[in-house]
Amino acid sequence: PYYTMNVALKINRSTNWMLVNSNTGADLLGIWMPTTTTAIAVGKSGRIVRSSDGGMTWSSITSPTTEDLFDVAFSTETNGVIVSEEGRILQTSDGGLSWRNVTLEWICDIAFRDAAVGFAVGANGFAMRTTNSGESWSVFTLPTSSTLRRIVFFTPSIGWIIGGGIVLRTTNGGDTWNSISTGTTSDL
Repeated sequence: PYYTMNVALKINRSTNWMLVNSNTGADLLGIWMPTTTTAIAVGKSGRIVRSSDGGMTWSSITSPTTEDLFDVAFSTETNGVIVSEEGRILQTSDGGLSWRNVTLEWICDIAFRDAAVGFAVGANGFAMRTTNSGESWSVFTLPTSSTLRRIVFFTPSIGWIIGGGIVLRTTNGGDTWNSISTGTTSDL
């Protein structure tokens, strides 16, 4: 679920949650905290908001797009990426104070295995890799033409991609990806 104009915060590992106004008129769809005090939330109509006090107050950040922004992830405290509805990737190297367009492809998900190396996956088996925290991306080939919905790294070596009836696994940090039989052609 997403929150219109509000962010739900859990304070100090308590069982209580509180709603905090994000000072935006847009629905928020993704959030990431690169530090214990800095938070970035993204949402509809290209909305980007940033908090520097653990989410208690929020400020709007200029966005280079009006597309819906679906997800945000940081590889370090300062280097982060956002993926949009149209597959655009936005990149920051200043902790989310400013964002720039990096690419325009149909991307569904992004993940970093470490501070520098990240991956983006999307339609028709499309995949890209960055080795410089999202500054630039290069296309690479995966053994599928299915739409890839999610990518995750559990360690710097072990990662998984799922999508249209396929599961891919790497054990060497994304250098090679092997298909795992799922027994289905349904979207995963």
